Amino acid sequence: MPAGTLFAPVLLALIGPLSTGEFAAVAATSVLLPLLVVWLVMRGKMQRLQAETTAAAEKQRTEAEAALKAEQSRAAAQLAEVKKTLTETSAKLADTEQRFTTHREVADRRQTDATQQITRLEADLAAVREIAAQLVPTQSRIKDLEIALAAEQGRVKAQDQAIEATNARATDFEKRLAEAQDLVIKHKAEMLEAATELKKVRDEQAAYLSAGGPEAELAKAREAHQQSEAKIANLQRALKAAEARIEMVQKEFMNAVGVASAPMPGTAPSSDKKVRDLEEKLTQLEAESRKRAREDGYKIAELEYRLSEALESSAKVEAPAVTAAKVEAPVVEVTKAEPPAVKPPEVEPTVAAAKTESPVAAPAKAVQLVMEMAESSQEPQSTPATAPADAAKPAV
Repeated sequence: MPAGTLFAPVLLALIGPLSTGEFAAVAATSVLLPLLVVWLVMRGKMQRLQAETTAAAEKQRTEAEAALKAEQSRAAAQLAEVKKTLTETSAKLADTEQRFTTHREVADRRQTDATQQITRLEADLAAVREIAAQLVPTQSRIKDLEIALAAEQGRVKAQDQAIEATNARATDFEKRLAEAQDLVIKHKAEMLEAATELKKVRDEQAAYLSAGGPEAELAKAREAHQQSEAKIANLQRALKAAEARIEMVQKEFMNAVGVASAPMPGTAPSSDKKVRDLEEKLTQLEAESRKRAREDGYKIAELEYRLSEALESSAKVEAPAVTAAKVEAPVVEVTKAEPPAVKPPEVEPTVAAAKTESPVAAPAKAVQLVMEMAESSQEPQSTPATAPADAAKPAV
């Protein structure tokens, strides 16, 4: 119910009795008046709200227009930048498409070449496999030859070591032989000096006896003769000791060289015979060593020839394997060929023996000369001893 209807009884009481028309008008007025007031209030509010709304809309429209203009300018700038980027991208795309086309053509050409090369290599591989299947015995033979070559090289190294040891012993024996020769020369000089002194004494005694000396001088001469004989005996013992030492050194040297030792000759014919025997033995040993060296050289040459054949046959199979084999082959040939050519296994000791042959013969001849001089010195000494006896006979 409208608020104005509450006052209707009061108004009716104040106004008094009304007619029906008046009552209807009053009732209508009481009903419509609050509505009119409400309508007026609402209309004022609506007008005020409409004004505020219009102002806000105008403000928003102004701001929207400014924002729109800013967005339009920014969009125009972005559009220009996008157009510029699109132009650059189009140029890059064209360049990229051209490069892609070029690379595609190059890749197609390389693919074609690679396909042809693969086909050719497959054919070569099939042929190589067929040849490799046929070269298994050859490879096994190569391995056997390599094993034999290694064994031969080991044997040659062992022979070289044995030769070095023998050479060292030969050098030692040569040194000892030189010392013995120096000792013999020293004793020879002492013998020559003693023989010279004895000869001088003998000449003096002969001159004195020829001049006719007394019996006292004869006794002194005999005493001097006995002393000289004692000296000669001592020197002969020293000479025999030197000869024994030379014989011992010669025996050790001959044992080291491999020739049977022989005692020092006592006479010249037996000495020459022994020397000839030794020369024959040395010649025979040298011939045998040369024969063995030639046989070793022939064997090594045969192994080298077989190895070269095997390498040539394997060269037709694989190129890398061929290069490796060709690099190793000359080295193997050098190691095999050098030791027999430079150092034969058994020639060097005989050469050392041949070198020492002349020193061995030289001491023998020196000893013979010393003994001959001693005999010649003994003969003059015996003649003075007989001469005084003959001279003493008339006196008796």
